[in-house]
Amino acid sequence: MVAISGIKSPMFKRDGDKDKRDSQREREKGELGKEKREMSDEGAEPFAEMARFFTESRLLQQDVKLLIEGVSYQLVIASIIHPMGNIAERLLREGFARCVDWSIAMVSKDKERLRAAEKTAKQQQIRIWKGYKPATIATLPQGSLVFSGKVIEVVNGDSLLIKRGEQQLQKIWFSSLRPPRTTNQAPKEEENVGTARRPQQRTRPLYDIPYMWEARECLRKKLIGKKVNVRIDYIKPAQDSFPEKVCCTLTRDDINIAEALISKGFACCLRHKQDDDQRSPQYDELMAAEARAVKNGKGVHSKKDHIPHRVSEISNDPGKAKQFLPFLQRAGRTVALVEFIASGSRLRLYLPKDTCLITFLLAGISCPRAPRDDAAHSDQFGQQALMYTKELIMQREVEIEVDACDKGGNFIGWLYYEGRNLSVSLLEEGLSKIGPLADRTAHFNALLSAEKKAKELKKICGRIIWRQPKKNLKEPWMKSLKVKIPNPVTKPRICRRLL
Repeated sequence: MVAISGIKSPMFKRDGDKDKRDSQREREKGELGKEKREMSDEGAEPFAEMARFFTESRLLQQDVKLLIEGVSYQLVIASIIHPMGNIAERLLREGFARCVDWSIAMVSKDKERLRAAEKTAKQQQIRIWKGYKPATIATLPQGSLVFSGKVIEVVNGDSLLIKRGEQQLQKIWFSSLRPPRTTNQAPKEEENVGTARRPQQRTRPLYDIPYMWEARECLRKKLIGKKVNVRIDYIKPAQDSFPEKVCCTLTRDDINIAEALISKGFACCLRHKQDDDQRSPQYDELMAAEARAVKNGKGVHSKKDHIPHRVSEISNDPGKAKQFLPFLQRAGRTVALVEFIASGSRLRLYLPKDTCLITFLLAGISCPRAPRDDAAHSDQFGQQALMYTKELIMQREVEIEVDACDKGGNFIGWLYYEGRNLSVSLLEEGLSKIGPLADRTAHFNALLSAEKKAKELKKICGRIIWRQPKKNLKEPWMKSLKVKIPNPVTKPRICRRLL
């Protein structure tokens, strides 16, 4: 028995032959036999007879070429090549068949032609595609579906933060891609009601899920700060506690990033429903990349046990942070990776040498507080300072020098990126001021010159915090007086009038 690879046509009822044999025995019973014969005839799917006749009229008693591409149970999966072409493509173009994901992955060549033939039948809405309505992206204009942007952050193994234009940030997901996930099942509830339950530990997917760290690092090293081309494929609506997802195909130097990630075994291809058209246009390439990763045993498909990436928290325990302080001070400049930025001067760093996470505060400056959930609790220019620091060093390797540690376990020191002192850079941009204890530091002269430079450029740079506010001629205490005061400069004359 041979099955044509890549397609599936309308089928007949599998037990139709059995019904026919039973009906022969019961024809003498009249109505009962007639009823069973009608049930057997009605077991076929729509257009099944037409599809069978289409194939029989072109292949029966004809010499064809058989290209065997796989085996599934007792079926041989193959492409049937007629002198006039591939019969699968003709069936798809005439609306007598549809593409099947598990079978089309076995097709050795011309996968694109099969998908294109199916797309043509869908557009014409013929036969099995009658009444077909394509999925549309109604929430975005047509011109916004394709754009270029700079990668600011790799959120996880399946999503990125892209900067479009000057200040617009957009979070996007890879189309038809599933990131690594844990294989451990949730523990069953204890039968004894009186048994005390253990408190749930804080989950950190980046470090706890196997190969999630490797997937993030692969994307970070290749894409952070780089320009990529984005094409929005579909938008997955919000569901339960999951937000709306803008799913896209990302390319850089004509390389599909999702395909490269799947081929390394750091992600899997998402299995869509057969009638789900909201998928990546390169879905077949993603499936082929996953098949190669499975064959080579890469990443999540490896049979070896994964070594977990263990990371310790330092700043959560002030006592532990103070014990760790002398080691960082003696180490001098230490390599760190910026994991999170809370404000322009407050960061969360990962130290690869010590495999630990710390909270780091920039020394010598006072930076505006950045907005969080409630924008009312933020300072002026806090968002600008946050965006400047985020675009400059987010998820990049930097060097730090630790000077001290506060009561909360936060480390205070200097951060260098590409030889530049971040505290000095923030002062030059007018996004911070010199702190109260900066005169005790070794970089005080550099901080003074940077702040002086920002003050001199206050007329050029409109966002700096050194802009002089407009003077209010009337003080608050003057507003309570009923007497009209023309000018605060003539204060003696005002006093005489009041007397």
